[in-house]
Amino acid sequence: MRIVRYPGASSDNTGLPGSYTGPSSVIDPADGDIVWNAAFNRWEVTFDATGFGGYFVQTNSASTIVSVEYFRGTANGNSNTLNWKVNCTNTTTTFDVERSSNGTDFSVIGTVTTAQDRCLQPFTFEDPAPLPNKNYYRLKLTDTRNTVFSDIVLLEKGSQAGNQLYPTVLRAGGSINVRFTGSKGTLSIYDALGRQLLSKTLTNGLQPINLSVASIGVYFYTIRDDNSVLLTGKILVQ
Repeated sequence: MRIVRYPGASSDNTGLPGSYTGPSSVIDPADGDIVWNAAFNRWEVTFDATGFGGYFVQTNSASTIVSVEYFRGTANGNSNTLNWKVNCTNTTTTFDVERSSNGTDFSVIGTVTTAQDRCLQPFTFEDPAPLPNKNYYRLKLTDTRNTVFSDIVLLEKGSQAGNQLYPTVLRAGGSINVRFTGSKGTLSIYDALGRQLLSKTLTNGLQPINLSVASIGVYFYTIRDDNSVLLTGKILVQ
């Protein structure tokens, strides 16, 4: 058993390894500190730690694949440009650039394979033929040990993106992205009975939000500013 520690806090509140931007370190607990608690029917491990961070259990002796510093996109009329930077921990990393029309079903439109020294530098990828309307992009990052996905970037061809929420189909415990064009607003999530499950203050720009919904089903969202409702819709958790 090994414990991987990422310093600091999760950048998007998901707590996933890829949401930490600092360098990781591997902790090897003493065998005597890994014990079976029969009363609670679980394994327990004790180890020394310095400072706060995210801790993850794994079986291999190396830290996990990469942490994504940023993944961004820009619409340039007839083409879209994607930019990203990551922290690599292995000798070879492959980046698959994936695109979707609905934020759920993705296909690969380009692949970049690089060694560790080049992997630490910024990357640029151009999509010369975007889909007619909405283009959802994400990175699939793979090395010899693991696979990690980046956050999703939404670009629209031929128009300036307004207030948006995506994806609208996701798994329980997943995250959504909200693009808000005003200065301050509110996102509200309701269940099918009209009970408010989440209220989140929005600021200008794109912001990831952990939905924190454990049950599958249909949910409803409202985005509003101080004066009016700007956007409503449904979210399917499956």
